[in-house]
Amino acid sequence: MLRRAALALAVVLVAVPNADAAQPTALDRLAKLVSPDFRALDERRRELRADTPAPRAPLATCPALGYHSRAAYTSTSARWVQIDLYDRRPIDTIVIVPAVGPPGEAGPGYLFPRKMRVEVADQEDLSDAFLVAEIEVSTADRPVIVPANQRPARFVRVTATFLNTRGSLFFFALGEVLVLSANRNVAAGCAVVGSDPLENGPVWSLRNLVDGQGIIGPPLAPELSPANGYHSEISPVPDAEKWVQVDLGEDRVLEEVRLVPARPSDFAERSGFGFPLRFRVEVSPDAGFRSRRVLLNATAADFPNPGDGLVVVPADGFRGRYVRVTATRLWERTQDYVFALAELQVYSGGTNVALGRPVTARDTIERGLWGTRHLVDGYASQHRLAEWPEWAAVEAKTTQWHAAWRSVEAALESARGHAYARLVTLAGWLAVAAVALVGVVVWRGRVARRREAERLRDRISRDLHDEVGSNLGGILLLAQAGDAHDLPEIARVAQRTADSLRDLVWLMGRGPDTSADLLAKLRESAATLLVGVTFTFDAPDGCLPARVSLEFKRQLFLAFKEILHNIARHARARNVTVRCDRVADAFLLTVTDDGVGFDAGKVTAGTGLRGIRFRVTNLGGELTVQTVPGGGTTLTLHVPIG
Repeated sequence: MLRRAALALAVVLVAVPNADAAQPTALDRLAKLVSPDFRALDERRRELRADTPAPRAPLATCPALGYHSRAAYTSTSARWVQIDLYDRRPIDTIVIVPAVGPPGEAGPGYLFPRKMRVEVADQEDLSDAFLVAEIEVSTADRPVIVPANQRPARFVRVTATFLNTRGSLFFFALGEVLVLSANRNVAAGCAVVGSDPLENGPVWSLRNLVDGQGIIGPPLAPELSPANGYHSEISPVPDAEKWVQVDLGEDRVLEEVRLVPARPSDFAERSGFGFPLRFRVEVSPDAGFRSRRVLLNATAADFPNPGDGLVVVPADGFRGRYVRVTATRLWERTQDYVFALAELQVYSGGTNVALGRPVTARDTIERGLWGTRHLVDGYASQHRLAEWPEWAAVEAKTTQWHAAWRSVEAALESARGHAYARLVTLAGWLAVAAVALVGVVVWRGRVARRREAERLRDRISRDLHDEVGSNLGGILLLAQAGDAHDLPEIARVAQRTADSLRDLVWLMGRGPDTSADLLAKLRESAATLLVGVTFTFDAPDGCLPARVSLEFKRQLFLAFKEILHNIARHARARNVTVRCDRVADAFLLTVTDDGVGFDAGKVTAGTGLRGIRFRVTNLGGELTVQTVPGGGTTLTLHVPIG
């Protein structure tokens, strides 16, 4: 047991210093016992894991990257961008979206400022500015959600107060700025100004901040989409007119139209699938569009493919029942041409009034994941479309969760290090205590063995006094009072004394305390004492354990020897059988003779049975005697060996 404890301590002492802190091990269970901080942080991590948010929708891919400032020479050179919403509006949330770097540069978070200030105002010079937030950026790869609590304002300004670095110069870059009011991004398509902009269109430009072309794209929820959207019939030429329109059910005052580009599951690597190169968006009170109002005319030049971006077309309060998108130059697929959209949304009174409404088209593919009904089903090609408030709330909660997770993980690693160090110290003290305990046990074992040896010497001294001393006294009396006729008796007693001394020397010897040694000595004693008597000695393997104690050896040997003396002196037996057996946890020694037997009820002290019983009792056993006058005798020693 002590060896196992020492081995366990050695494992702790070796494993703790070499444990990989990033990979929690079974040692964490020990760490929680010695560190309340580690225990609390581990519990907090378990709570966070149980509340893990759903995976976010993939980031959008767009060709227009956003706004990029010119170089500054110090990190604290302020750079800003400002959006004119054209009217004073209640602002719920401002979303600041990081940019993706150009090919070969970093991903989301490219030149995202480390510190920012967000302000709103009614005056263009911000003389009446209201500070919405001072932000210190902890992670730059996701949008920053800034609650504005329905603060009314016309102008929104984002100022970078600590610029990011590239080489020895400092820059400010953003992918998109969204200003959410109810279900709309009221910054879409608005005028933008800024300090020291780098105008390198179409990739970098101030207007890119409000074009819907950022890593967000449309507001998506985690739920997967059941369909791709609308798909026209295939055309062999690009300049073929295709149109699709939605019936809103009644004339409505329109706020904006949203075109959601397709990214079908069977063309998942193709963002902006089927989005027309040239098109127009119109509204009309009649299905034939005899009277119409054009909301967006992009038929004179190719429109940049928006990729996964959201195309928002302002409706400026025009009225209409039908909204039509007409493609005049189609998108090239694989040496053929198509028109496709994932979703068509029309907002009136802050609500998408096109959802679930009837759709008609000049032509359409109605099979598989494509169909006109999928143009107004509330899904983009990959995920469900959410409203902006829902998306912002989920994004803020998810961002907070990730920040909390990173914080707990960092604190947990620190606490784990301290706990492991404490375990090493504790294990060291336990090792010292274990060594001390081993020393005490060894010392006590030696003391016990010394005392046992002293007791054994005392018992052997008594045996010498009782047997050898008695024999020597008898020899002395015979020598003093006897004559020549007593010489044989003197010789017999002297021989017995010599045999007893040899036996005592064997008991006191340093030879092996094995059962084989004991059984051999029993067999030898039978041959010596049963002279002229035919005997058998049967001791099968396993009748005794491999090793026996000195006390067991002494008491059993002397009891057996006394039995043989009794047979030799009194039994007048011609045959003796000695049998050794093991029954459960007991050793059985059975000695049977065919001698004269005796009356067990008239046992005298001279028979030696009292001494035999005394020795067997000292071993916790019992002696059984079976005899009748003239019928021989059987003595059975039943001694525990467990």
